[in-house]
Amino acid sequence: MKRTLTLMLATVVLTACVKEQVVSGGRSAANLGPSMVVEQFMRALNSEPKDVVLMARLFGTKEGPIGDRDPKVQVEQRMFAIAAVLRHDDYEILREQQVPGRSEDATQLLVRVKAGEKSNNVPFTLVRYKDGWLVEQIGIDVITNQR
Repeated sequence: MKRTLTLMLATVVLTACVKEQVVSGGRSAANLGPSMVVEQFMRALNSEPKDVVLMARLFGTKEGPIGDRDPKVQVEQRMFAIAAVLRHDDYEILREQQVPGRSEDATQLLVRVKAGEKSNNVPFTLVRYKDGWLVEQIGIDVITNQR
């Protein structure tokens, strides 16, 4: 019993430490795991002012972040639109699951997003890029179809 409690406490402490990692400056987000990428993305879109530069570094395809390939104006407009829909009071990553047919290069996280009294389970598809992950697609229709 004591060993189990110690193991659980160590897991909670280590998880809490990992959640505090912040990607800043010119540092690449490629070495972050899927849940960390989603957490950084959610923090960036809720920050004031919006951290569209960080969002653009975390969002992309297997070819790389959109901030590295698309025109700045388009990237900013897309990130501000996503931030407007996903603005939240709280969020929780519920689970990670395989993407059928893409188990080697993609994964999906289901994220409960709470804004006011509303709560929605939003799927985030992440794609492998170099040694890490990028947000490739967000199922924001779960939220926009309700408004």
